[in-house]
Amino acid sequence: QEAFVRPFDLSYAPLIRAALWQGTDGTYLLVDMHHIVSDGISTPLLLRRLDASYRGETLPTPFASYKDYAYMLAQTPPEKKESMLAYWKNALDGFEGVVDIPFDRPRPKEYDYSGKRLDFSLDENLSTRCDEYLTESGLSPYMFFAGIFVLLLAKMSGSADITIGTPVSGRIYAELWDMLGTFIGTMPLRLSAKNEMSLDEYFENVKNAVVNMLD
Repeated sequence: QEAFVRPFDLSYAPLIRAALWQGTDGTYLLVDMHHIVSDGISTPLLLRRLDASYRGETLPTPFASYKDYAYMLAQTPPEKKESMLAYWKNALDGFEGVVDIPFDRPRPKEYDYSGKRLDFSLDENLSTRCDEYLTESGLSPYMFFAGIFVLLLAKMSGSADITIGTPVSGRIYAELWDMLGTFIGTMPLRLSAKNEMSLDEYFENVKNAVVNMLD
């Protein structure tokens, strides 16, 4: 295990390694990929292709490679880049940084990313009511729960101006869904949770903020 699970050196390719593990109950194929060359969709894609190869099936010729995608991004017109930059400058104008949330212990000077995770689920009745509200309001589940999360942060911090980081997939074209690579990025979603807004007004603003961010 120590020989296989080890850090990647990003200055040397390939950033993927594989090995066969011979156990008492069988042989296992181990695959390790660095996140810089793969995302959450790449893993099942790779597994499906490996499975097809084991079955002797002929894999389809890829429409394009990640190099083609990178080249396409490099050809983005200057006016589009300027428009995108202008949007983000306006969206983040006046952003003050970290939200001050009260903790039960002092915030460390250096983050070590240690902590705990709390898992919970909604009961059937509450889940049904949420689904009904989503349908009536034209919200996606992401819009709804991101908005709820921001309301929680606003309540805890006393600040109505909240920005959260959200992972976004860059697979915006159908041809990219069968391509291995990393297409994910993190974008800032800035929301205003002012007390004078009604809940419907707040979620309408959430919807517009999410749509504008993705566009």
